[in-house]
Amino acid sequence: TGPLVSIVVLTRDGADHLTRLLAGLGRTIYRSFEVIVVDNGSTDSTEEVLSVDRNFPLQVIRNDGNVSFSKGNNQGADVASGEYLLFLNNDIEPISVGWLGAMVDSAESGDDVVATGAVLVYPVRGDPQSDLTVQHRGIHFSFRNGAVRGFNTGAADPLEPELSEKSEVPAVTAAALMVRAEAFRAVGGFDEAYVYGREDVDLCLKLRDKGRIVVTGQAVLFHHESATQSRIGVDIRETSRAKNRQLFAEIWGPRLTRSVVRDRLMGTGRWTVDRSRTVAITLTRDDIDAGWGDYYTAHELGDAFSSDGWQVVYAERYSDRWFEIDGEVDLVVSLLDSYDVRRAPDGAFTVAWVRNWVDRWLERPWLEDYDLVATSSHKAAQFLSAGTRFHPSVVPIATNPERFHPGEPNPIFESDYVFTGNNWGFGRDLIKLLDIDPGEQFMLFGKGWDKDPRVARHWRGHLDYELLPDVYRSAKIVLDDTARPTLPFAFVNARVFDALASGALVLTDNVEGSAEIFDGMLPTYSSREELRAQIDRYLSNENERNELVRQLRRQVLNHHSYGTRPTEFLQLALDQIDRPHAAIKIGVPNKDAKPRWGDTHFGDALASALTRLGMPTEVHILPEWDDSANQAVDVVIHIRGLTRYTPKPAHVNILWIISHPDDVSVRECEKYDLVLVASRPYADHLGSRMNVPVVFLPQATDSR
Repeated sequence: TGPLVSIVVLTRDGADHLTRLLAGLGRTIYRSFEVIVVDNGSTDSTEEVLSVDRNFPLQVIRNDGNVSFSKGNNQGADVASGEYLLFLNNDIEPISVGWLGAMVDSAESGDDVVATGAVLVYPVRGDPQSDLTVQHRGIHFSFRNGAVRGFNTGAADPLEPELSEKSEVPAVTAAALMVRAEAFRAVGGFDEAYVYGREDVDLCLKLRDKGRIVVTGQAVLFHHESATQSRIGVDIRETSRAKNRQLFAEIWGPRLTRSVVRDRLMGTGRWTVDRSRTVAITLTRDDIDAGWGDYYTAHELGDAFSSDGWQVVYAERYSDRWFEIDGEVDLVVSLLDSYDVRRAPDGAFTVAWVRNWVDRWLERPWLEDYDLVATSSHKAAQFLSAGTRFHPSVVPIATNPERFHPGEPNPIFESDYVFTGNNWGFGRDLIKLLDIDPGEQFMLFGKGWDKDPRVARHWRGHLDYELLPDVYRSAKIVLDDTARPTLPFAFVNARVFDALASGALVLTDNVEGSAEIFDGMLPTYSSREELRAQIDRYLSNENERNELVRQLRRQVLNHHSYGTRPTEFLQLALDQIDRPHAAIKIGVPNKDAKPRWGDTHFGDALASALTRLGMPTEVHILPEWDDSANQAVDVVIHIRGLTRYTPKPAHVNILWIISHPDDVSVRECEKYDLVLVASRPYADHLGSRMNVPVVFLPQATDSR
């Protein structure tokens, strides 16, 4: 005894499969079930198979033609008497006699369980790659062509111990899906707008609002896959799939995309395959001997991510490996403006970390395609905000205190003051300003200084990164010279944080950087006289120097450790994901149209304004309006031109009539949630004829 299960089977010309399934049901130990077969106009021996006496109740619904999977199963559910509905494909074959009882036990294991799936295994079909492997133990979600899709979670070995357990999953296939009848009817059953595809995933997503969905490993079934769909013409099937993909994106795009991206970044495995999170970091060369400074930034950041459990991929701009990022990546942090983010892996959240060359970043046509822009100074953030749709977050360079910390000085590197930096052929302002008094011990490390007569005698060659902590903790003062492209934006060098963490005082030419990061406490110079005066002051006042270092080092350790940067980037990404997103639909046929359309300027300016107000906004031209990948927004603003747009069910839809009012009908307007009109008389006219709110909103100018 137990709750009645109504087993609904949809079939068409599948007599052989149906014979096998019904025989398996006859051997099932759990007996409290009825079978409802929905026959979609079969012309084979299905009628004879259904006329055989069975040891369980069987009723048949006969359709004249081949109705959709959704409609046929809804027909069966309409006449079902059971407390549970079990939808089975006709190509399912029970392996054991206890499978149905296991599914009922799983469904009854908690009041919050609304649906239960089974483990589906491929039978022996002559394919050594798939024979007797797991086809389905739940459905997970991933990205394909920019849109979220559901995929069966399989396994190579059906005898893996964890497969025998019950596990919560985002969704299960309707090839074997048990649902509480009350919950099924409460969500409206299968959506009949789908035609053989995604209706089961859609149903599960609706059911998740009612409770949990689980798969029980105690119910294992053979699945002779796609016996029904294989009888549908190839052209019809492809057309149906495209329609189903589009419909699914239009219904679930915003909600599901947000859930999946958040799940990937958090690594919870609730919506996606349970695996290690992966971050890709771009850099010039992934070779420490190449001498590029971003190597150290990338690897210190990467080591911090690795300590937090992430897998780290370094994508270099070199040779034929031009920023190659293979495999599934969840987060991309780009240190270089030359990385074309439009090539980022599907579904990865992308961050531009602007630490230099602000002008070059702004010239890149792909900057607007990043999900998030962060930069290392408030001054750069203000500059980027004025030139883009972003309001960048400030994330300064940092240090690794496990590497850079005080210790015993190394006699080889003991000095009064030291400078570590390369000469790339155009010199350094610091060297021009530096006066070295007799008796003072100055050391210079870096490439390219051996031929500079001003400092050649102080040059100690190129220094391995691993020796930098020894150099810094052995010096009283570390001199800092900010590169010309970074100084105007107050970017503070990594050596400042590293040297302070190591216990050395830093003198910098970055006056604005000192004010922003260290409240002006970091000593600065801007002339030969100031530099000399600062050196004299802090060499002759050891107590003052040590106290200042103590205070500055505390600031560095509290706020500028690489160990905190992964959490900061992750939180910025999650905050961005959780914000409402908008899209502006403009009727421009081509992004490269010359001259640029007025709607393009208008859309770009509006998108920038909304993004700066905290609503990330993108602009979609006419060919992009209905792309599945472009449905993951919460609000759509259609700037009405000559082309009508079809509002989608998952969005708040706003129509803004700024031209061609004679071409806009009341019927069109009533498909939107809000209508904005640039003319007050016309707004009054429309408002008096329809129930949708109509608001007068004139066009505006871009004050920037």
